[in-house]
Amino acid sequence: MKTNKFRDADASTGLSRAVLAILVRLFSKSKIAQRRLEILVEHVDFLTWVQHNFPGARFYRTREKLWKQMQYTATEVCGGGWDCYEFGVAHGYLTNKWLEAPSGYIRSWNGFDRFSGLPTNWRDLDEGHFDNEGVPPEIKDKRLCWHVGNVEETLRSVNLTNNPKILFFDLDLYDPTLFVWNKFKDSLISQDIIYFDEAFDGDERKILIEEVLPKLKVKILGHTPYALALQIL
Repeated sequence: MKTNKFRDADASTGLSRAVLAILVRLFSKSKIAQRRLEILVEHVDFLTWVQHNFPGARFYRTREKLWKQMQYTATEVCGGGWDCYEFGVAHGYLTNKWLEAPSGYIRSWNGFDRFSGLPTNWRDLDEGHFDNEGVPPEIKDKRLCWHVGNVEETLRSVNLTNNPKILFFDLDLYDPTLFVWNKFKDSLISQDIIYFDEAFDGDERKILIEEVLPKLKVKILGHTPYALALQIL
């Protein structure tokens, strides 16, 4: 039976998880300390996994710096004509940052979100977190189109183009993220860029390990303690 080297690499970080898990138990009387250590376990696990699969991958302390690298790459590949798809907009921070930057390479921007917050609890966040009262952010740009509602419904009516694409995954939850991936996976072309904002989390990384990496040839553009950006070869 063929093995998934990315799954195997993920398992190879068991030692670091085990050591930190001991620290979690030692601090079990303090819920705050315990949660911080649990998050540290996840970050160490993620960073170890990245270095195992992408030796020498460039590390960025903030996602904003990683975005600049993505923007530079997009400009070098194609001076214009990129279609951008953002899944999980919340209050529009990423959207605004990208559209306010010198961005002649962006042809269109499609933002997908319920704008009423998480549909269920996720990590330490309650259902409804990230609520924007059901209304998209007030960002005025002729390239921008909002798609309000559950992505499983709003994405069905979108016709995908043959233009270069940048995909921003920030839906947090496994099921909607997988739905989006299945919609796009057959339309992606060489040089397309994929960004996972919560790649350190189990849900997004499961999709990376089981769906994205075994089926596509990619190179890493960089990563943060949380996020990961890939380009299709």
